[in-house]
Amino acid sequence: MLPKDLHLSQLLSQRPGIETLTQLVEIHPYELSPSGRVDYLAALEKQNGWLQAIMQTAFVAIADDQRESLEYGESGVDDEEREEIAAALRLSPATAQAKLDTARILVNELPATCAALASGEISAAHANVIARESAPLLRGGIDREVIAQIEKSAIASAEFHTPAQVANKIRTAVSRALPTECEESFARAHELRKVSCYPERDGMATVIALLSAPDAQSVLIAIERHLQRKDREALHSASSQNSTVTQNSTVTQNSVATQNSVATQNSTATQNSVAPQNSVSRGNDLANSSEIANPWRVDNRRADAFVAIINQYLTTDIADQTGADQTGADQTGADQTGADQIATSAGNLSKQKKIKNINRKPISINVTIDLPTLLGIAENPAQLTGYGPIPASLARELAADGNWQRFITDPRSGELLDLGRKSYRPSQYLVDFLLARDRTCRFPGCRYPAHRSDIDHVTPWDEGGKTTPENLGALCRRHHRLKTHGGWKVTSASDGSCEWISPTGKHYLVPSRPAHEAA
Repeated sequence: MLPKDLHLSQLLSQRPGIETLTQLVEIHPYELSPSGRVDYLAALEKQNGWLQAIMQTAFVAIADDQRESLEYGESGVDDEEREEIAAALRLSPATAQAKLDTARILVNELPATCAALASGEISAAHANVIARESAPLLRGGIDREVIAQIEKSAIASAEFHTPAQVANKIRTAVSRALPTECEESFARAHELRKVSCYPERDGMATVIALLSAPDAQSVLIAIERHLQRKDREALHSASSQNSTVTQNSTVTQNSVATQNSVATQNSTATQNSVAPQNSVSRGNDLANSSEIANPWRVDNRRADAFVAIINQYLTTDIADQTGADQTGADQTGADQTGADQIATSAGNLSKQKKIKNINRKPISINVTIDLPTLLGIAENPAQLTGYGPIPASLARELAADGNWQRFITDPRSGELLDLGRKSYRPSQYLVDFLLARDRTCRFPGCRYPAHRSDIDHVTPWDEGGKTTPENLGALCRRHHRLKTHGGWKVTSASDGSCEWISPTGKHYLVPSRPAHEAA
C-alpha cells in the first residue's frame, strides 16, 4: 500500500470534520492507487454528509423555527424565508420550500437520521429519502415510537442499499406497522386512477396512466409480450428467406451441373447470370439479420408496442365493450374508466398466449403473501415483485384470479428455504427457487427483475461449479458480462447473499432478501 493510501484509509475511518476535510483537500487523487482513489471518493462523501447536516440546521435557523413539532395542518409555505433562501442559493421558490421542509423534518423530527448524516454513516440522498417517506407519518400523527423504530431500521438498511431500496424498505415497514392506515390510503389513491394526455413540442404528446401497481405491471407485461412476438416474427421471416435462398441455390447448382454435362456455351451464360441474383439475396438476408441484431432503442420499441396494443383493441367493436351508458359519465368517471380499460385490455392480451421468458416460465405477476393474511385472519402487507408492499385486500383480490406457488420461509428471518412442491424438471425447480429467492439482479444496487435476468454460475460450470442454489444467482445481462469480462469477482451463500470484489479490490456485500421484505 502506498504511504498516501495508508494515510487516506486512516482519514476514511475518522469522524468527518474540519480537520479531516483539511487533510483531504491536500491530497491529489491522481497520486493514489486505483483502490485509494475509491477510498478518497468515499471519504469526501462522508464529509459531504457532515456539511449537509450543518446545512439542515442553517435552513431551519433562517426560518427561525423553534417549534418542537410540525404543524402539518397549516399551509406549510414560508413566503419570506423561502424567497430569501431561493435568492441566496439561486433556486426556484418551490425548490427552496422543499429543502426547508426536509430540513425541518430532519432537525426537529428525525434526530437519529440527522446524526447519522453528520457522522457520515448515511449520505444526503439517504437522509432525504428517510425524511420524505417519514413525512406522511408525521402528518398523520402516527405514534413517535413507531416512527423511531422505522427510522432506526432505515438507517441500518442504508449501509448496504441505495436510496431507492431504502425507500421501498421504509414503505414495507410502514405497511407492516400500520396495515389499516395503508388499506385506507390505498383505497383513497385507487379512486384517483386516470389516464391523461398532455401535448408536447414537435408533434409529440405524453400519455400518463395512473393505475394500481398490479394493473400497471399487466400493461408492461403486455408490451413486453408484444415485442417478443414481433421479434419471433422477424426471426421467422429471416429464417424463411434463408431457406428460400438455399433452395434456389440448390436448384441452380443442379441446373448448372446438367448444363455442364451437355457442355454448351449457354450453360456458362446461365451460370454467370445466376450468381448476381444469389449475391443480392444474401445481401438482403444480411440486412435483415442486422436489423434484428441492432433493434431500435428499447424505449422507442415499447412506445410503438403500446400504440400497437391499443390499436389492436380499437379494431374490435369498442362500442360494445365500453357500453353506450358511459356517455353521460363525469370527467372523473371517464378518467377511471379509461385507466381500467387500458389495464383490462393489456391483461386480456397477456392471457391470450403463454409467451415464455428467458427463464422458461410464462411471465406472470408475482406476489408473496403469508398464509394468515391469505386466509383473512391477518392484515399483513404482501410483496409485489418489482414494486414493493401492497395492501392485504389487494393481494387477496389477486389471489382469487391466479395460480399460487407455496414458499417455505424461516419464521424468524423470513429467508426463503425451499419451494413447497416437487417438479418434474429439476432444472426448472432450481430456476423457480432462484427467482423467488433473489427477485432482482444480485449486483449491489441493481433492481433489474430476476425473471428477465440470466441465471449465473458463480463458479463456472467448466471450472467445477455445481448447479446448486449456493452456486447460482440472478444477474442482469450487463452485470453478468461485468462478472465474466470486467474483472469483478463474486462469492455466494445458500441464503442468496453474496459479496462482490471490484477490480480495485474493494468488497461490497449484498445481504440476503427475506421473502416478506422489499427487494
